[in-house]
Amino acid sequence: MPFIDWDERYEVGIPQIDDEHKTLLAMVNQLYDAVKAGKSDELIEELIDKSIIYAGVHFSHEEKFLKDADYKFFHEHKQYHDEFTQRVHLFKIGPDNSKNKAMDLLNLLKYWFINHILIEDKGFSKMISK
Repeated sequence: MPFIDWDERYEVGIPQIDDEHKTLLAMVNQLYDAVKAGKSDELIEELIDKSIIYAGVHFSHEEKFLKDADYKFFHEHKQYHDEFTQRVHLFKIGPDNSKNKAMDLLNLLKYWFINHILIEDKGFSKMISK
């Protein structure tokens, strides 16, 4: 059973962004599966690192799209991304129990993923599509 199921409510109607959101969700679920299965700390750290890198790539794509669309709340949206990135990087310098760290990170990712998409990303998709 996945940690987070994809739901049509998460679709913003921009294929690249929706596809990247699905990829991020798959990465979160892969990390969850690894933690739940008791995989090695090294593998868990590797999955965390890959997720962080991919999130950065996604944020840069989304921000470019918003800037190109002249989205009036671009700076606020970018600030959400920057603050999230800083919070996630705190996990990299925190205590080194990878499994506990991974579960804390997973809970943050789940909360942030759902709320950010449903509020912020859906908000820009409605404004841009008008």
